[in-house]
Amino acid sequence: MTNLVFVIDGDSEQCMFVCSSLQEKLGYRSIGFACSSGMIEYILAKKVIPDIILFDISKVENYCEVICNIKNLKPSIPVVVLTKCGDYGNSMAAITVGASDFITKPVAVERVSVTLGNILRLHKTKSIYNVFFSKDGNIRPLEEIENFAIDFAVKQYNGKMSEVAKRLKIGRSTLYRKISRLGLGEIAIKDNRSMSLQ
Repeated sequence: MTNLVFVIDGDSEQCMFVCSSLQEKLGYRSIGFACSSGMIEYILAKKVIPDIILFDISKVENYCEVICNIKNLKPSIPVVVLTKCGDYGNSMAAITVGASDFITKPVAVERVSVTLGNILRLHKTKSIYNVFFSKDGNIRPLEEIENFAIDFAVKQYNGKMSEVAKRLKIGRSTLYRKISRLGLGEIAIKDNRSMSLQ
């Protein structure tokens, strides 16, 4: 699936330019917002989480607070800030509070492509890393890794237990037992009811 980028920029023309460049030249899906509060309302209302956020902080005084609010909402969303050329003080301040990187304006499409590509690859690697390793850097117990796999498969196949069992190569009764241990029993019951009606 194509990566989704949210762009926050108070300059509507610049915002449209960045969004169209992301779509036409780099192949990303993008949605523009005039302010961070509008974006956060959209996320909460639509339950849509972007893969990355581009945030132009060049005319925003409380940009550190905005980045903190984004990170409080969803810590894993990478935020890349756009800054004026030579404004390294604000760039470093943004990174200190949670931004992943910065890009100076005027925005070069090639630079955006490299930065977003690197961050998305790193983000994917971290997500995989978190499945296998705990916060202290040690490998997780096999049961925890198995729990991740089952939870992921249930979501991936929309609670269709026959398909989940088939893909995980385990029996359905074993799957239901493991799901019960994970506290996902309601999904299993829902699946059983739908199976009995067919």
